[in-house]
Amino acid sequence: MKRSSHADAGNSGIGYETTVQLALRGARVYIAARSPERVMKAIVEMRASCPTKELDLHFLSLNLQSLKSVEDAAKIFMTREKRLDLLINNAGIMAVPFALTEDGFETQWQTNYLSQFLFIRSLLPLLETTAANSRSTSQSRVRIVNVSSDAAFSFAPKTLDLKAPNLEYVMGPMAAWKRYGHSKLALLPLTAYLHSHFFHLGIATYAVHPGIVSTNLQAADPTFIGSFIRHAVKWKIIPGTISVLDGVRTTLFCAVAEGAVEGSGRFFVPFGKRDGRGDKVMEDVELVERVWRESERMVGEKGF
Repeated sequence: MKRSSHADAGNSGIGYETTVQLALRGARVYIAARSPERVMKAIVEMRASCPTKELDLHFLSLNLQSLKSVEDAAKIFMTREKRLDLLINNAGIMAVPFALTEDGFETQWQTNYLSQFLFIRSLLPLLETTAANSRSTSQSRVRIVNVSSDAAFSFAPKTLDLKAPNLEYVMGPMAAWKRYGHSKLALLPLTAYLHSHFFHLGIATYAVHPGIVSTNLQAADPTFIGSFIRHAVKWKIIPGTISVLDGVRTTLFCAVAEGAVEGSGRFFVPFGKRDGRGDKVMEDVELVERVWRESERMVGEKGF
């Protein structure tokens, strides 16, 4: 049976290349995004670039700045497919000016973390069923890959603020970057929670820093700092800057490599290496449980 995979924001940048690589290896891949036009254009380009392969690619409507859209997307997917072997949460926005979504959350917090939490929670029944029906080998284990960032350590506040996650009180030229780091930091305890509660059921979960890659992700910050970072990444002034193709290697390692299974519940960096910087947060059992409870409260107060 064909393995079914899902990659959100797979129509550009790292998500685009991740989608191509999975499809080339025979996976059916759903690309979740807001714009059907952009996704269909990307699909046409992917198929044109691989004329000797039949790429099994599909569009799934998903707007991470709408919790209703997230819930609807999960429901639609589960009506279309009877299994989900791999879920890659790749979508994100970086250092955008402060604004609130229709649900009342800061856009980075909701896009990069809270909607991804809701999407995972909504798809867990299908992930569990797939794991139960899979062969009991490490390679066939169902997997969730959460694309985080080392900004979780370089820009985020020292602690997660789960009572005021919008960080309205954070001011100054680095405010947008601190909110970005905060949203990416939250993915670490979420990953640890999923590991501790679902690994024994056949689901492995990882948090990944793909590396410093020049994509359109850096285009949002209109300040001098944003301009500097864009040019520094583009011209590879920042040490460790890598290509888009290299930027997908760690995600793909966690997604498909048999040797990655033992690293479930951990933070990975290029290229497929465990990074101990995540251990303090991911081994804090009280924090891990509290992040899940508070996330449920946040979406629950919005009716989800």
